[in-house]
This record gives sequence, structure tokens and C-alpha cells, in this order.
Amino acid sequence: MCSVSSQCNIFAVDPHLKTPYVMNWNFNIQQVLSKSTLLHVAYVANHGVKLDSVTDTNQVNPLYDDGSETIGRPLATNCPVTQGGQGFGGPCFPWLGFFNYLSNRSNSNFNSLQVTLTKRYSRGLYVLAGYTYAHAIDTATSNLAGVPPDSNNYAAERGNGDYDIRHPFTLSVTYDLPSLKTKWQMLEGWQATSIVNLQSGEPFTVGDFSDDLSLTGEFNDRWNMTGPAGNIHWSQKNPLPYVDPNAAVPPFNLNSTATLSVAPRRQRSCA
Repeated sequence: MCSVSSQCNIFAVDPHLKTPYVMNWNFNIQQVLSKSTLLHVAYVANHGVKLDSVTDTNQVNPLYDDGSETIGRPLATNCPVTQGGQGFGGPCFPWLGFFNYLSNRSNSNFNSLQVTLTKRYSRGLYVLAGYTYAHAIDTATSNLAGVPPDSNNYAAERGNGDYDIRHPFTLSVTYDLPSLKTKWQMLEGWQATSIVNLQSGEPFTVGDFSDDLSLTGEFNDRWNMTGPAGNIHWSQKNPLPYVDPNAAVPPFNLNSTATLSVAPRRQRSCA
């Protein structure tokens, strides 16, 4: 049974929910460098539109909450004024907790420069080399984004996509080994083939799901990094240089070190 002390949760869907879609475009040029060598340069991009999102329309407002993260929800603070209580008029459903709402607030963007060098098969050698410089930015890497730390500031969810690999490189080489006439052709028709794949790391987010430091009742906060990212080094022996935001007073002196603090913003650094 739902009550103020034991609130029930609701999941609702926008009655005008749209179907998400992706727009793709590209521009390519090719240049022949020699009879057997071709250079291909391309700009490739896409844009995800009206991607699904979930927000909590009944998110706790810490200004009206007593720390219980129940009476600070809009559907409780909007209750009419009663004897011994305070309200602001409007819908009153103090027995409702999370009100997750499915709509189309998310989007994504991907831009890349792709360079491919192809040496066609000649004189027993074939070479294919490809390099891409890319950047993926979104508010939802997958089609359905999770509930953000602050549903009232959904723009703060914009950041590097989970699969934002900036620098992938591939090299494939095939070479016909010299042949020798032997019995049963044992030393003829041999090839040596190799493939090399190199890429930069994927982004990561340091999250905190046990402490509600944003006071929104979502328990989905992220760590905010201040200072040079290259100065952060940690291991089992050297933990993260964490600053408790409840004990520290900004601004921090971060000229020589980088510090992590918890904040409901989407700040990501590359691995």
C-alpha cells in the first residue's frame, strides 16, 4: 500500500512519443598516387534524433526536503496548505515517489575523418592502411538513456559517447613468398599475412551510486574532475586523490595535481 513513508513509483510514456532515427552523410575524395596505389579521404558523420530518454518528473527538490527525500518531491510540495503544514497548491500525491517519464530528449552526434591507403596487389605485395580521427558526443549512447542525476538539467548529460574511440588505426599486409620448384609443389603458393589494429582508449565515467550527494534522490551521481587529467594516476597502493565536497571549500589549488570531487555533471575523461 502506498503512503508518504512508503512511496510507490510510476513509469509513464509520452503520448506523443516519436520514433528515433539517425541521419547519415559523407563526402569522399580519391587520388591515384601511382598505378597501384590509391588514397581515399572521407568525411563521415551521423546524427541521432529524438532518441529515447527517461527523466524523473517527480525528482526531489532539496530546497523543500527535510532529508527524507520524500516530502521534497513536487507532487508532495504542491499539496494545498493544511493546518500545521506548508504547501503551494496544485496536484497533491505525496504517496508517489519516482515518476519516470519516457520521451525523446536524447540525441547523438558523430563526426570523423577517415583516411585509407590501398596498394593493389602487385609484385606479390598488397597493403591496406586505414586511420580515423573521430569524435562521438551524445546524451544517450544507447537508444534508451538512464535517469540522469538531475532531470531538471538534462543538457548536463551531453558528453563523450561510451564508444568514443578517437584514433583507430588498421594495417593489413599480404606478401607472396618466393616460390621454389619442388616435388608436390610444397614450396609454391605460400603467403605471409599480417593485420595490426591499434586504437585509443574508450571514455569512462567515475560514478557514485551509494551517496546521494546531489540531493535529488536519484543515487546516480558522477565524479567531477578538476585540474589536468594527466595528473591523475592511481593504483591499488595509490588511491584516487579524492576531495570530499562536504569537507572542502572551493576553489581548490590544482596547479600541480588533479582532484576528483562528486558532482551531478557528466564529465568524462579518456582512458
